[in-house]
Amino acid sequence: MAQPGEIEVFRISPEEGKCYEHIEATRLQYIGAGKSRYFSSNQPRYVGKFIRKERGYGDGGEVWAIFNDNGRENRVDYSYEGNTCFTEVPCKLNKGAKGGSKKTRKSRKTKKSRKNRK
Repeated sequence: MAQPGEIEVFRISPEEGKCYEHIEATRLQYIGAGKSRYFSSNQPRYVGKFIRKERGYGDGGEVWAIFNDNGRENRVDYSYEGNTCFTEVPCKLNKGAKGGSKKTRKSRKTKKSRKNRK
């Protein structure tokens, strides 16, 4: 059971094209039969849309996941202890990105004045 200030987190494998938050588990609760529950007192961090997973070479090779957060690449290193967790979340648009071709008052005004120049 989660303690005050903790949330339950899950060790899932990200799927390509879906968006995630990353969080490291801070506590493990063994529930028997080789199964455990994971909890964290940390805040999750939005990392973006999953692109790929990469592996290093050699003994104890590192593993990391690459995410795209509106054009910025985020790399999440998997912890050696196995505490790396992800939560699937809706994708976030960049604050500056706007859908459609909404015209501003200034752009309409400029277009109008160009017509009147003839």
